[in-house]
Amino acid sequence: MKKITFLLLSLFCVLNLFANETDSDSVLTDQKLLGIARQYRHGIVREVNPRKAFKIYYKLAEKGNTRAMNELGKMYLKGDGVKRNPQYALLLFKKASQMGDLNAKCNLAKMYQKGQNGVIDHKKAYKLYKEAADSGSVQGMYGAGYLQYKGLGIKQDYESAIKMLEKGAKRNHPGCDFLLASYHANGFGGKVDIGKAEKHYRRASKNGNSWTVDVTKNNLLDSIQKRHERKGQWKHVKERVISQDGMRKIRETTPAHDIEGSWVGKVYVYDWSRKIIIGEQDVRYTIKCDGDIVNMKYYNGDSLSTEFSSVLRNGKYRTNIKNVNQKDFSWVITDAKFEKKGKMLFSEFKSLNFKNMGFGKPMFAVFERENTKQQEKTNSFEIAKADVTNRKLNLCINSDNAKTVNIAICSIYGNTIQNLGTKKIVKGNNNIVIDALSISKAGFYVVNVSCKDERHSSTITVRNNE
Repeated sequence: MKKITFLLLSLFCVLNLFANETDSDSVLTDQKLLGIARQYRHGIVREVNPRKAFKIYYKLAEKGNTRAMNELGKMYLKGDGVKRNPQYALLLFKKASQMGDLNAKCNLAKMYQKGQNGVIDHKKAYKLYKEAADSGSVQGMYGAGYLQYKGLGIKQDYESAIKMLEKGAKRNHPGCDFLLASYHANGFGGKVDIGKAEKHYRRASKNGNSWTVDVTKNNLLDSIQKRHERKGQWKHVKERVISQDGMRKIRETTPAHDIEGSWVGKVYVYDWSRKIIIGEQDVRYTIKCDGDIVNMKYYNGDSLSTEFSSVLRNGKYRTNIKNVNQKDFSWVITDAKFEKKGKMLFSEFKSLNFKNMGFGKPMFAVFERENTKQQEKTNSFEIAKADVTNRKLNLCINSDNAKTVNIAICSIYGNTIQNLGTKKIVKGNNNIVIDALSISKAGFYVVNVSCKDERHSSTITVRNNE
């Protein structure tokens, strides 16, 4: 609290250089000054002059007017009438929200939700929205309902989210009506209700939600209903590769070296509860390792949709979105899990849209290696077994012919820990035992066995007593 107060005092000292409004303003009430500032900012009656609006808001904020603090924060966030400074905006929203301004609390929540200060924090966003909602803020109702509807910052729960959104819809919030319409149109609650969907879409459109125009004017509700009726018709559901009752969970991620290469398959889009498949697309995915960094490319048809680099952390490949060229791609995969089962590769991932800084619906992919038949012909050996006992690596390699292979121990990030040298293997089964001094600590490791252009990997687990 003291830190925020000190930073705000410093901010107001800097801003005092610009507070040169005429003496006539001093006789006006705060309410009238707020109105004049709004007129200057939006060109109502007066000429558009955000600089004058900024000066008036500053003077009022200095006096402790929370509405002015909130408006000043929005101007700093957009760079409207002053140089853009998200940090100043954050401080102003914090101060005003602590003084009870619900609009400022929601603006602060939105900064955390969208990562407007550099970091996305949905837990903080939900907490602030919920506090505002409990105090009667309709924007807080929408924000808290929206995040719980999608499971961001709080456990996904349609029932609780709908209750919150219905409160906001009763007060004519278009966003609440839009989400309610989508919920009923898609049958996310287990039952499609086109009548309720149409009602909420029309209310949302009437109250200013432009997204509903195509739905209401072009009668797209029919196509939404038909799409929903495809449940159970998806290729991999019919083949019993995945279930139609919920997204498959990947509990342990396969190391990247074991899935390096090019894969083709389908991506299935689920609803926010991860129980209903609502869409699919054919994609191609390439994975390439470079030390502890994994480069991934996602193709839709022949077009590269997005490219990103990630590192394995806490069982997920995580992407630093600051390293993604947002000019080249409109979205990126932020988190991904991979599980290899025989010839198939399963993947669960989360995508972020750079245009609105919103996360896309949950996605699950089913892949097979590109040119599988060719791959089968070129594979001349495989790792049948790999484990470690008393710091000795035990390998069983099946080979089609005699050859020399190189063996190395790597971390799950892909970087080499110890090169164990070369071994000659013969046609058939080869049982190899090698001292592996580098794997004394408990944890997960990867054994790489390579020969010319062919490489195979296997994960091993080392326990404390080994």
